[in-house]
Amino acid sequence: MEIFDCLFDTPKSNILASVLGINHLDNLKSVLDVQIIEYLQSNQPESLKYLKLICDLNHQVSETELTKLPKYDTSNKEVVIVSETRMESACKVIKRQKFVGYDTESKPVFKKGYPPNPIALIQIATCEKCFLFQMGKLKNISPLLELLRCDDIRKIGVGIRYDNTAISKNFGCQVSNVVDLNEVFQEMGNKKTIGSKQLVARVLNKNLEKKQTISLSNWAVKSLNQRQIQYASDDAFSALEVFLKLKKLFKQFNHYTPKQILSLLAIE
Repeated sequence: MEIFDCLFDTPKSNILASVLGINHLDNLKSVLDVQIIEYLQSNQPESLKYLKLICDLNHQVSETELTKLPKYDTSNKEVVIVSETRMESACKVIKRQKFVGYDTESKPVFKKGYPPNPIALIQIATCEKCFLFQMGKLKNISPLLELLRCDDIRKIGVGIRYDNTAISKNFGCQVSNVVDLNEVFQEMGNKKTIGSKQLVARVLNKNLEKKQTISLSNWAVKSLNQRQIQYASDDAFSALEVFLKLKKLFKQFNHYTPKQILSLLAIE
């Protein structure tokens, strides 16, 4: 665990490197890490565990490390493609949840300057089921829009600012009570956006399959193929799973955790 990298952001490290040189900076890191760890072990061992958690979560998982992780597997969960007749029962299940995974998919645009296509698919996942709403095939979407507006259900996603804007534009619906997992990591000092694959690796220690050929496939088709169904449901399932794991991890350190992180993870 490199505590120095947790305490000093990149600009500060760069300043120190320019003054001391890389070799001396590395020596300084080693000395500080040892001294800080020894101090915390002697005086506040619980804070050392919290600091280790932050360092581990902020660690960028390399491609080599990713290949060694077990595959993210949702074969024990159910995926439901919601039809008109199943809309009411699907929404009843979702309405009982406090937290759900949430994502959308659209048919990609390959020509520069053309406007984005409307949302073709909305995914909402509980811990056991992922409901796929094919927007072009559903006549009455008002029960779904009511759920998206519902402030009692926290919708968890990754990089979903565009999704919310598109839903507002396409369906006149303002999605309420949304948490982008990147907000949690930004509060931990991450400046760059983190994708689902990296989040799943860091938090769940699993390798989430993300193939560009599927991501850029036609999501407006009448019948989704199995690879599309897997890709779409995995995104929603994994977002919820990452959220719940973070909630569990930080709850044990709620006296150290910043209030904003506690709020985002609904930790009281």
